[in-house]
Amino acid sequence: MNHHQSQNNDENQYFDHIEQTYYSNFLRRDVVLSIFLPHKKEPTPIQAAFFNDGQDMEAVQMYSTLNHLYDLKVINPIAVIGIHCSALRIDEYGCISSADYMNRGNKAHDFSRFVIEELIPYCRKSFNISTSPKDIAYAGFSLGGLSALDISWHYPQYFNKIGVFSGSFWWRDKPAEGDYNDDIDRIMHRTIQNSSKKEGLKFWLQTGTKDETSDRNNNGIIDSIDDTLDLIKELDKKGYDIHDDITYVEITDGEHNFYTWSAVLPNFLTWAFGGNDYVKTDRQQLAERRHKMWFHLDAMAEAPNVDIMLISDKFDMPQLGKKRAVWALLPKGWDSFSERYPVMYLHDAQNLFNKNAPFGMWGIHKVMSEMIDQGKKMIVIAIEHGDEERIEEFAPFADENGTGGSGKRYINFIVDTLVPYINRNFPSKQDRENTGIGGSSMGGLVSLYAGLYRPEAFGKYMIFSPSLWYSSKIFALAKRVTPFLKSMIYFYGGGKESETLIGEIEELIEILKDRGFEDHHLPLKINPEANHSEAVWGQEFEEAMNTLFY
Repeated sequence: MNHHQSQNNDENQYFDHIEQTYYSNFLRRDVVLSIFLPHKKEPTPIQAAFFNDGQDMEAVQMYSTLNHLYDLKVINPIAVIGIHCSALRIDEYGCISSADYMNRGNKAHDFSRFVIEELIPYCRKSFNISTSPKDIAYAGFSLGGLSALDISWHYPQYFNKIGVFSGSFWWRDKPAEGDYNDDIDRIMHRTIQNSSKKEGLKFWLQTGTKDETSDRNNNGIIDSIDDTLDLIKELDKKGYDIHDDITYVEITDGEHNFYTWSAVLPNFLTWAFGGNDYVKTDRQQLAERRHKMWFHLDAMAEAPNVDIMLISDKFDMPQLGKKRAVWALLPKGWDSFSERYPVMYLHDAQNLFNKNAPFGMWGIHKVMSEMIDQGKKMIVIAIEHGDEERIEEFAPFADENGTGGSGKRYINFIVDTLVPYINRNFPSKQDRENTGIGGSSMGGLVSLYAGLYRPEAFGKYMIFSPSLWYSSKIFALAKRVTPFLKSMIYFYGGGKESETLIGEIEELIEILKDRGFEDHHLPLKINPEANHSEAVWGQEFEEAMNTLFY
């Protein structure tokens, strides 16, 4: 089989983390795999857990969790194989027997054949994984959890333990209205009803009391809990022991996101691979994991329409040879993939929605929540800056002291690595007219440079208080550009920032007009009383987004 391998190992840890790309004939695409293996090679075949949504292994802290649990000697040596989803996640996951009422999940059969006929044989051969189903688990989050249970149910000869984190058991073949009937129209429940008992299977099912707010039957219990408890009833009817075969974990204050799933991950892993004395999950552990992952309760409460997600705290930046935290701010319900949204890539994530940022915050999460109320939905991808390396990375050109000059590689990272990743894993509108980039100060400068250097990638630019003073080369570059693609560039400057800023922006705009940019595509907002601050830029964010996208 064709595969590409990259490896990131730490001699002081117990597990190796390997990334591979495997071509699937059933899916007709490359499938990225995040693989975690015991650092010390085991002489006998080892146990293994397969996870859907392998792209989220960093977000749920798989690597650190495995090492921690093994260090405590509460799990055996195991392999974990994380299967990255594609942009067709909503079609590849689901139930084999039937697509849902919107024809989502129509490729679930192909995905199951990939797992059973391609992936498992490959992993058995390559990583010394046991061939006994008693040693193998399959798990997933949300829709990936539904898929894991469905595949395990259809192929019990391959799996013994099933883990479902906040499973999408609402998956149905009729809209939840009219003649919809819970008893017959939920596809996974019906699949179990119409099957015989699958001997040997054991189930670990988790929900959170704040997974969602929907309650379609108005019984005072949110649907995610209702659907999971109803599934347990169906398993009970099939003869599974409610105590020995089924473990139900309901997390008080648990939500439908990675901080909850990362906090409960040790519970699942030790249930599956560590015997009966598995690690318990409590509210204190949730709070600690929430803090560690920088999910701020205040920010979540202030933006009820927005999911704030840490994609990775160590997102690989191969063009720079570094790793950096990358965040996504998304409209609630984005993971249904029922609609797609424009995307704005922003720098300086530390200052965008963290109230404890040293120089203040923009508060874009609150702005986005208000815009969603107005029907204006979008995705913001926020990239953390490199602290003392910030100027070096944002500067397109080196100064007279040789400082800076990594801006080209930074923009190449965004265009060639980050944008494709986002388009594969999130419901983004992928045309350049719906893709923007922006920032303030040095972030404004590097965003402007992105438009001059890689105009094929972005159609919208948000340039706040750009550091045009850094190098006159940005003006020289602008004089050479030819606008072969239409772009809109929103400029903003404060009258109390510097004596030269407004004049520099106006000079640049005139250069761009001379090169062929249309006047109405170069709006300029000047606030005579504004200084150079995060709070001011946050106040301008909504108008900029409305001008660029709406």
